[in-house]
Amino acid sequence: MSIPHSSFYFIRHGETEWNRLKLIMGQTDIPLNETGIRQAHEARKMLTKIEVEKIYSSPLQRARQTAEIINEDPRYPIAYMDNLKERGWGKGEGQFHETLSDFKGIELSVADLPEGAEPYNTFEARVVLALNKILAQSSKPPLIVGHGGIFRVLTKLLAESSFPLENCALYFFRPPEHPGHPWLIANLNDG
Repeated sequence: MSIPHSSFYFIRHGETEWNRLKLIMGQTDIPLNETGIRQAHEARKMLTKIEVEKIYSSPLQRARQTAEIINEDPRYPIAYMDNLKERGWGKGEGQFHETLSDFKGIELSVADLPEGAEPYNTFEARVVLALNKILAQSSKPPLIVGHGGIFRVLTKLLAESSFPLENCALYFFRPPEHPGHPWLIANLNDG
């Protein structure tokens, strides 16, 4: 797996009612709730301190709304990419997180996935495809507006680690200076 050595920013969408209730959204198209809208407006203030070339967003409503709020002026073009959608959980969508052991750090086998769920390797491959396309056409760091599952794939692949991720948390990804080292991933909400 090869990813261009180019920096980028990542922000997770704002809160939805399903986030608040701890329900699996997957690709169910849930809008932001009032808290999520407020979080996106707060993130917009933070984004005035960085310069990006373009915003790439999942087309799912919660990410789309977040991208449009943070780019309210608008300062940057926004491109919506299907490959940035959250992992599909099929019949698992709408269930509580505890029903899937994957949310406890254990990867489910294909046989154990809910009916219609996207296998992890398929999900990971489309995230890598999206990231490669985004970075190949960017001369300055782009901003990706996505989902928790996308973030988990990126941190697993690039830093070989996992990081906590809140709604509307902004992260900066920088490639390593030396081959074989992990990427630097900085939470910009922490200053």
